[in-house]
Amino acid sequence: MPLEYEVTENGEHFRYKHHSLVAFYLEESHKNAIQALEEHQEGVMLSASVISLIFSCLAMEAFLNEIASRVLDDSEIELFLFCKGAFKKKKKESALKAKFRHMLNRKFEAELDSGLGACIDELSHLRNALVHYKMTEHATKYKVKAPKAPAGVIVADFLAPVELVQESFLKRITADAAVLGFNSVRDAINFWGRYEGIEDSTPGFERIA
Repeated sequence: MPLEYEVTENGEHFRYKHHSLVAFYLEESHKNAIQALEEHQEGVMLSASVISLIFSCLAMEAFLNEIASRVLDDSEIELFLFCKGAFKKKKKESALKAKFRHMLNRKFEAELDSGLGACIDELSHLRNALVHYKMTEHATKYKVKAPKAPAGVIVADFLAPVELVQESFLKRITADAAVLGFNSVRDAINFWGRYEGIEDSTPGFERIA
């Protein structure tokens, strides 16, 4: 449970007033996703899309940390934060999805909807690719026709015709991705809320069509 009252070893007393940031982050994600839709230009990565995706992840992280503080013992929090012990990730699973899956199972013995889980994974992947940008890994790749060369000799031909183009992940940072991010976090919060008997856990935030 979140700390409400503390007495320190030297006799000092403290009361705690907690401040949730989930609604603030969700509002910023929503606002920027709408802006990205309005300003959409084919092939152009807009700052509004990036901002919306980042705030969607912030909202999901804050939500997960809040419910963990209510559900888990203090001794489990660090394991949860770093996806260790009982909170390990599955192969190729994002930390966001793993944490949500574990919380659902611990609190309600419920399973995460596979479609929602996939959307959370995609949101996490895009955020990580933006935050941990790597030039070569995220470059556009052009597969070209291999030039003729003697056995054992490698020849580079920068004028060779292109056979296949593998687009950069930057092409996926779109208004649609921003909308998917916002909707995914909103859906996740409401997915949890329904198990708590709450019909609408995100009042004022409708899904973006």
